[in-house]
Amino acid sequence: MRARFPHTTLFPLLLLGLGCGRRTMGPAGGSGEGGSGVSAAATDTATSTASESEDTAGSSAGGAIPPPPDCGEGFTACLVELPKTYDEDYAWECTWLNSSPTHCGECGHRCEGLDINHCTGGQCDPGLQPCIEVDPSLANCTEACASVGETCRDDATCSGTVVGYMGGGGYDPVEVLDKCTRLAEASFSAGFDLACDDPIPWGHEDIDGRTLVGILCCCTQD
Repeated sequence: MRARFPHTTLFPLLLLGLGCGRRTMGPAGGSGEGGSGVSAAATDTATSTASESEDTAGSSAGGAIPPPPDCGEGFTACLVELPKTYDEDYAWECTWLNSSPTHCGECGHRCEGLDINHCTGGQCDPGLQPCIEVDPSLANCTEACASVGETCRDDATCSGTVVGYMGGGGYDPVEVLDKCTRLAEASFSAGFDLACDDPIPWGHEDIDGRTLVGILCCCTQD
């Protein structure tokens, strides 16, 4: 086991959110590409496919929801809820369900993971998720992933890496654990090169007295 970030280290999160070939159709029928559409952060509450949206039609404070657009062959229209900063409440996204990490296999099915949240063939790839609280009874990531009903993978993109969220030493462990749970940025984190069956260093402590409060293993998300 080798700790790669044993000291105070910034560990920025890059949560990928743009699916392959996604197009956004605004409530008024306009369309956009890439950054001009709805970002992954804006689609946390993606709700329904075109066929399931009838119940929400007309419920938007910004007016009735227009019919779904004709997305073209292979694409699916997904109705998503917009942040409150938008004038309208909902918008349509033309999405390729086979590869969209925000609509993987079906509208609203988001793939999770730190740095990596890929969708392949309509199923989420393994990722560094979910946050698993400190539990010394879990000897390794195989057991840690199994404790949340998933499987640790040594053959995935995220394999060989475990990320630990560090609390204490001036950082509220509860707040840090909350960031871990939300896969949000933690100001102090540690990275370890660990295979699924390598021992988890639950007792790891940095020079400032911060200790592990939660970890991310390379787990499936079935």
